[in-house]
Amino acid sequence: MANLVTFAKKLWKDKAGGNTPITAAELNRMEGGINDCANQINKLGDSVSQRTETVRGDYGEVTFKKNGLVYFVKSSLTINGTVTTGKWATICHAPSWFIVNSYWLSTRDSSGKVTGIWTIRNGEVQVYLQTATDKSLVVEGMMMG
Repeated sequence: MANLVTFAKKLWKDKAGGNTPITAAELNRMEGGINDCANQINKLGDSVSQRTETVRGDYGEVTFKKNGLVYFVKSSLTINGTVTTGKWATICHAPSWFIVNSYWLSTRDSSGKVTGIWTIRNGEVQVYLQTATDKSLVVEGMMMG
């Protein structure tokens, strides 16, 4: 992605004898260069792959999002009696485009108390509960890909 924007850098020198006066023309040239860079960055951002997918599992939905190099996960899970505290439980499979080798987040109950950890391992969303008094869990997180 080289040469998206061209801009001629200027070497500024102190004092009037430096032959680099601050003029409206120079300030407008710099403003134009900044504007061109901002436009190219916005175009590049618009062209980056953006995806969203919600996967339903036995315990609720997990929403996966990708915006450029940033990955987001959000879920609200209702854990039933089949999940045992102190053991890993598979919630659902992650989409194939959600390319994260490991992803660790805290699992919180409705009061905000940490109840366990949540991860994606081998393409599966898994939860490990330390305590399970509240069966409604929320997980949100973000990471760079």
